[in-house]
Amino acid sequence: MPKWDDDIFDFEDEQDDDGTLDKAAVDAIRRGTSAIPDIEAAERLLDQVSAVMVSVSTGGPRIDVVKAEYQREYKALGAVLKRLGIKHSNPYSDLWRWYGKWSDGSLPSWASRRAFIADLYAPVREALAAKDDTDRDVAMGADDGPTGWADVDAKLGTLRRRVREAEEPDDFKAVGLQCVSVLEALGRAAFDPDRHLPSGEDVPHPNDAKVRIQHFTKAVASGKRFDDVRTLMNGAWRLAQGVKHRDEPNRTDAGIAADAVSLLVAIVRRISDEDGQRREATDGDFSVPF
Repeated sequence: MPKWDDDIFDFEDEQDDDGTLDKAAVDAIRRGTSAIPDIEAAERLLDQVSAVMVSVSTGGPRIDVVKAEYQREYKALGAVLKRLGIKHSNPYSDLWRWYGKWSDGSLPSWASRRAFIADLYAPVREALAAKDDTDRDVAMGADDGPTGWADVDAKLGTLRRRVREAEEPDDFKAVGLQCVSVLEALGRAAFDPDRHLPSGEDVPHPNDAKVRIQHFTKAVASGKRFDDVRTLMNGAWRLAQGVKHRDEPNRTDAGIAADAVSLLVAIVRRISDEDGQRREATDGDFSVPF
């Protein structure tokens, strides 16, 4: 059975880059007074709105906890899309309406809900891409849209922007540091000490993605079925870390690292989805959003 190579997980703590738009930034975008260009603002809001929809429908926060945030971001997204002349393709202005859709039996699995949201916003993403002539060279897994882990999605958005804007070796090194931020966020999101921590082990540091993802994988993706998956995850991790240690990284190095991070996130999200579905079936009311 393939084993984890501990050396590839070693990295020092780095400065975090949280790409989340806060309330003041969202309000400024809605009013049209933000310094963020409208296309970038729309992309970031689209990621945040989609992530909330995913999270509440896949065992995440209760609707009452995030509904005000969702409505604020939904309205701001609608406003910026209107300025850009793009139709807002999401009819679910209220999360309870979205709950009515996902709970009617037509979207029984977590994966089906994520795919539905990705398809829902596909026309908007295509229209934004058509208006933006910037190269987009970061892989996005199987195009299932946001993970629903808000911190991971925000940092992935920042990673994509850094790759697009990078021009010098220092910019490409910064891509490597942002890869670390994404991986740390992934470790915090996927790892649940109540379910994944081996007996007798201490809870790892919040930024210790190495140990957190190891514990998560060993708990939910053990056995022959996941042999090749674990091998692929090891390779993705090596690639994601590689750009940080090159003396003169270039766009290819940065792009490969970012692609590897996106792949690793997509794999962990899929495994977590299946694990969550098992919990939902066992616990019965696990997904009730009240």
